[in-house]
Amino acid sequence: MVVLIGAAVLAVLCALIGYSAVRMHDYSVSASEKLSASEVSRYAEAIQAKVDNAFALSRGMAFQLQAHDKLPLEGRRDIIDQQMVALYQNNKDELVDFWTVWEPNAFDGRDAMFAGIASNTDASGRYVTAVSQSGIEPTGAYDDPANNWYHGPIKTGEEFASEPYDYTYAADNRTVKLITLSVPIIKDGKVVGVFGTDLEIQKLITLVQGMYTDGPRAVLLTAEGTYLVPLNKEEQGKNIKDVSPAYAQLFSEAVHGKLVHSVVEPDGGGEKEYLVYAPIQIGRTKTPWVLGVHIPASIVLAEANTSTLIALVSGAAAFLLIIALVFLIAKSIVDPLQLVSAAATVVAKGNLDVTIAGTGRK
Repeated sequence: MVVLIGAAVLAVLCALIGYSAVRMHDYSVSASEKLSASEVSRYAEAIQAKVDNAFALSRGMAFQLQAHDKLPLEGRRDIIDQQMVALYQNNKDELVDFWTVWEPNAFDGRDAMFAGIASNTDASGRYVTAVSQSGIEPTGAYDDPANNWYHGPIKTGEEFASEPYDYTYAADNRTVKLITLSVPIIKDGKVVGVFGTDLEIQKLITLVQGMYTDGPRAVLLTAEGTYLVPLNKEEQGKNIKDVSPAYAQLFSEAVHGKLVHSVVEPDGGGEKEYLVYAPIQIGRTKTPWVLGVHIPASIVLAEANTSTLIALVSGAAAFLLIIALVFLIAKSIVDPLQLVSAAATVVAKGNLDVTIAGTGRK
């Protein structure tokens, strides 16, 4: 009976150990996933803050330019140029330039007077100035319909973030990748021009790659799915749809405002990854970017596996302890019974001079 009771207790204990180990493993995985998602959201906010700062500078200047007609007509363009020079000098370590493009005759109605004679106009005299390390010069390429950094805000009245493109510095012939951030200038309900700035993608690459130094890897994508910061250098500028259908599926959900996560096996094989993709609101645009973090499954499961091992070791120790207790209890009951049985056998043979060990009695 004692053995049966012990066996039942051991069976229940084994079941509890197994259940506890599974529950602890699941809890640890869930906790790791939540922590990873929380970290990604925090990093997304850091990227958003960097881009928002550039937008805020442009937005502030665009707002100020709504009152441009309050400035003296004579020298008005030079006054704005100098304000832009000051803005550039204060932010040149972070931003490439500041520029503004106005619709024909929208700035001061004097385009014809400045045609071909000023450093801040195009051939027709439109006010199209840019300030950079090269000084003050006309903003170029705005009239190309493909350049939505100008035509986008003009048509929609909304802020705009461009796709990445190559830009070559005239001073040292160095080519970099830029994104353009544009803000409409609205006067009396009408878009009269655009103010904007350009940001080197390398600034974002440095920020994103500094988020994790070991294990997890981060990517940054535009609203169109173009890699600003890729997993591998050769993917720079490619679209996520052309890199991985599995990654693209998560991106398509995140770009519509959802924080998504999933376990994915890389297309090329290898260790499974835990992916977290988070949307990043870019200025006041309607085209969010997406920050994605790829975490090897072994990292996510490491704590869970440790917790499971602890549960199993603790359970095994308890298992051995109960076996020992059952053995001792059984022995304390069986040994005296064996002694009594042996004494009874002797008495049955007619020998009444029997002493039962441990009792001192005959």
